[in-house]
Amino acid sequence: MKKKPFRFTGECYSADRSGAFSLRRRTEFEQLPEPGSGGFRVVGCREYLPREEQLRQDRERMERAEREMNARP
Repeated sequence: MKKKPFRFTGECYSADRSGAFSLRRRTEFEQLPEPGSGGFRVVGCREYLPREEQLRQDRERMERAEREMNARP
């Protein structure tokens, strides 16, 4: 039976104006299968936006979709 590669997750945090920390990015790494390589590769990465930024982007996306829907005959 083949051995599963070693995986680990790295997390990056940032501080906001109040000094509280929030998760910015979570990256999952997997060890390369070559014996003795000691290297890792990224198998997954997700970036988390601050709430205000996420709301702004969502609002822009909804406005753009609304304009596109209203432009259709």
